[in-house]
This record gives sequence, C-alpha cells and structure tokens, in this order.
Amino acid sequence: MNTTIFQKFYEEKIALINPTDCTKPIDNFPEVCISTFSKNIIDKFISLNSVQKIAELYTANGVNPVYKIIIPTSAVRDEGTSYHYIPANQELSVNPEYINTLISCLDKYDCPYITGKSWTTDGIYRETLGIINDRKAQGCITVELEFSAALAVCTFRNIPFLQFLYGADCLDNDTWNIRDLCEYGLSKAEQLMFLALECGIAL
Repeated sequence: MNTTIFQKFYEEKIALINPTDCTKPIDNFPEVCISTFSKNIIDKFISLNSVQKIAELYTANGVNPVYKIIIPTSAVRDEGTSYHYIPANQELSVNPEYINTLISCLDKYDCPYITGKSWTTDGIYRETLGIINDRKAQGCITVELEFSAALAVCTFRNIPFLQFLYGADCLDNDTWNIRDLCEYGLSKAEQLMFLALECGIAL
C-alpha cells in the first residue's frame, strides 16, 4: 500500500527551531493582527493614515488584486505546510463562530460576499482542467495559495483566525480568464482594510 510521510502526525509542540527563536516578543504588542498578501495595499493604506510601524516581517509576497469578497468556510488541503500542524485529512473547517463574526461585519456595512469551500494549492502550474473539475465537484468555489496552511498553524497554536479572500482571475471555464488580475487590488484597498480592522475589533 502506498503511503506518504503525512500519514504519521507528530504531536510535539516544541520544535528544533521555534517562532520565538527568531522573533523576540515586543512589549505591548497588539493582541489582534491583520495581514494582507499585497504589499501594494499596505503601502496605500499607510499613506492615507497616521500609523506607527512596530515590527517588520520579511516575506516574498506577490500581488493580490480585487474582484469580490469570499468567506472560506473550509479548505481543501493541497499544499505541504498544513500537514505538519494538523493530522492528515482532505479538509480543514473554520470555526463557525469566526465565520459568523466575519459575516456580521460584512452585513453591517452591506458588503456583498459569498461563502464556500476553498482549494489551497502551492502547485499553481499544475491546476489542470481535470483537477479543477474535481475540486469544483468537491464544492470548491475558489483557489488560493495560503489559506489551509494559515488555518492549520493557527489551529495548532490555538490562535483565533478569520480570513476573507478577494480575487480577480477566473478558472471557471475551459480557458483561464485573467480579468483584472494585473490591476493590483488598489481600487478597493481602503474598503478592504477597513473591513479587516472591523473584523479584528469584533474578534
């Protein structure tokens, strides 16, 4: 029988290298953190507000443009990171309490949204029509790169976690529809960050 290394899960919380080994605690650091994978949105947001930089994270983030808001209710795990934090299974579900918090914030400001399952994959050049059709049959309404990994890490560390997604291109047809993928997500940056802050306060 074929097996993978992910079928054995290690329960230990302490690793050889831990987050606190590389990042030292900061006094009076906020309890709620809001993150985006778009440096352009961060740059635009800080140019419009009086903010104080309290730390820096070094990453290789790309650009995420804006089309619509999606509330992911669960993640189909097609990446490697999550399996090091949560035992192997196909999906991870979001805490319903956090979903309701996000829905309440969006409803409060009449912000349109949809809810559904998301497919997380780090093999973007292996999103073949056959795999896409399988994920759609499984109930996925979106595909992204990070959600199941972030959800798994936060679940493992007992950290409350909510996320909404916004996207531009479309994989719902036989050919890739780029739509406004190259617009960088700046047109709605203020609204998205405002909603994220509201959700953080509610959380």
